[in-house]
Amino acid sequence: MAAQWWVGYWPSDPTSDRAWRRLRDQVVAEEPVCWLGFAGICTHVSTTADHVIPKTQRPDLAMTRANLRGCCGPCNLARGRTPVQRLSFAAGDPGDPGAFGSPDSAAGAAPSALAIFD
Repeated sequence: MAAQWWVGYWPSDPTSDRAWRRLRDQVVAEEPVCWLGFAGICTHVSTTADHVIPKTQRPDLAMTRANLRGCCGPCNLARGRTPVQRLSFAAGDPGDPGAFGSPDSAAGAAPSALAIFD
């Protein structure tokens, strides 16, 4: 019988184990409000962690806390693999850089922690 070519070919997904569930729970606890806030679908309650830089683009950041934001399931599903730069936020949405509570809302805020990956 021929060997199955796919065995060992695909790397395991680091977001499918206990360590991921702990990290996801930490993100949800620290960021209880969905950062995306897509109109019409957002529940506003974070239930999962969204990868700011999608893990398909940077798998090495899949388990990096600085690359995760609290997100509701519908917004996370709707975003999919769309890069943050291609998202458009309505003024006042949680993901809007000028929205209250967003990381960049304070005048003179420090650059994003993810800037080191650029």
